[in-house]
Amino acid sequence: MNIFRRLAVVFIITLIALGCSKDNANAPANQQTAPAGTGAASGTVVETPVGSKPAEIVTVPDNVKAKWKNVKIDVSGKTESSTETITVPIGGRSAIAGTGLTISVRDFLPDFSMEGTNITSASNEPKNPAAYITVTEDGKEVYGGWIFALYPDLQRFEHPKISLKLSGYN
Repeated sequence: MNIFRRLAVVFIITLIALGCSKDNANAPANQQTAPAGTGAASGTVVETPVGSKPAEIVTVPDNVKAKWKNVKIDVSGKTESSTETITVPIGGRSAIAGTGLTISVRDFLPDFSMEGTNITSASNEPKNPAAYITVTEDGKEVYGGWIFALYPDLQRFEHPKISLKLSGYN
């Protein structure tokens, strides 16, 4: 009798699974539409990997692009108490000597503002400076995210050799 109950449960679970996959077969998986007024064209589809957070939509105003050209990042050694400041062009990259690491700066926002998944600069004044960086080690990306001048511990780059801090911009 016990085996019949088990078979019935397996049968019901199979039916439910088949019914769910059939209902969702034509549904677009992992897509969202960018909200109007975000800098993305209305109706633009932004892919979001399954199981990840929604994609961020970053809009850098033209007056910000025109004014800000570089960011300065303090690179502090964790094993020795040395700090080096490197200047990285926005849209460019710079190697960190002796580490095998390279920093790329994708965006800089002098007054970082986020509403939902929309990110922009609320003004062109450095009230909440942030830079989106990627760090690669021997060609492999080890970090991608925002670093903040006023809140260096908010989304901190973790690495056994060094720490990074957004220290300037021009």
